[in-house]
Amino acid sequence: MKNKLKNISQNLLMILLGTIMSFIAAEIFLRIYNPFAFRVKGDKIVLSANEKYIVKNENATKLDKTIMLHTNSLGFRGEEPPDDFDKHLTTVTIGGSTTECSLLTEGKTWTDVLGKHLQKAFRNIWINNAGLDGHSTYGHVVMMEDYVAELKPDNVLFLVGINDEGNNEKGRDFEDDKTILKDEAYFMSLKGIGRALSNNSEFFAVLLNFYRYYMATVVGVDHNTELDLNRSLVLELPEEVKQRAIEKHKKFLKSYEMRILKLIRISRSNGIEPVFITQPALYGNVIDPVTNIDLAIIYKRSEENGALAWERLELYNDVVRQTGEKENVLVIDLAREMPKDSRYYYDFSHYTNEGAEKVAEIIFNSLCPFYTKKYSGFLVKDCNVNGLPESPAVSK
Repeated sequence: MKNKLKNISQNLLMILLGTIMSFIAAEIFLRIYNPFAFRVKGDKIVLSANEKYIVKNENATKLDKTIMLHTNSLGFRGEEPPDDFDKHLTTVTIGGSTTECSLLTEGKTWTDVLGKHLQKAFRNIWINNAGLDGHSTYGHVVMMEDYVAELKPDNVLFLVGINDEGNNEKGRDFEDDKTILKDEAYFMSLKGIGRALSNNSEFFAVLLNFYRYYMATVVGVDHNTELDLNRSLVLELPEEVKQRAIEKHKKFLKSYEMRILKLIRISRSNGIEPVFITQPALYGNVIDPVTNIDLAIIYKRSEENGALAWERLELYNDVVRQTGEKENVLVIDLAREMPKDSRYYYDFSHYTNEGAEKVAEIIFNSLCPFYTKKYSGFLVKDCNVNGLPESPAVSK
């Protein structure tokens, strides 16, 4: 019996030592050469400066066949910052994949098109795209603290909502995210230990990023597949199912508001004026004018149709609207102004080239009067000289 226990102990010890040695070898390898181009390590953002990418699109009919992307010396998409930065009207856009627009080629993202519109009305315009695929307001806080606050542009445009909703759908309650809401130790929870390990280990950072990618796929916030509305399923939901889903997300709204307020505080304490943009989507209580598909009953995922998905997203949009009004921050209500038209989307939330142009037009129509009043010294032409529609009222 003693020999048997001894053999078991020795085997377990060998397994443990083998695991430790494998981990050390993997850690050393990843520190020397990491083939995974992740832009997040634990709770830190790692931007890749001066990179060029070419994406060959063979499947999505609504997108360019060849998609070119490049980052500048800041790690953002857009022109290099000018030497006389303080003499320019400077703007950075921050958001998730609906801001980064990683499947739209250079010059065709809504940030690019917005910049072209602004250049027709104002002199010395500089605008960069700091959107990062998958990022929520949690990541936006890190982006502001680690990168944008030091740059000090005049304005930051935040397009927010959809990834916060997605993160909460995964079961992640940001009220427990002590690293962002409170300055408390990591080692207060298993989640905190996991974040601490991923911040200090290449191996655990890779594991965490693969997990995040998997969860994004599960909850449907990835964007690698073009949506075909004509082949989509229909889902009718009982009212109690809808109400249960809505109530689930209401408990997350206070912590979401706290992160919006934190973004405002970081911005203004660094002399940056924040502007918020509500999140649009293709689904909702309308008929798509292209396919005549009812976007309310279209299947989005298990126990969720278009009507429920839109009602839930609007919970987060309402927080932005209300917080903007309380804090005297400009809110551009893209969620309500962007047409639910499949010409403008290649899936439920990401834009085609034509969609990015529409987004830029809507944002410009609200932003131009705001910039005219705030930065009149840069104005060279009236806001409407470029043929865009009359500017709608803005929510402040």
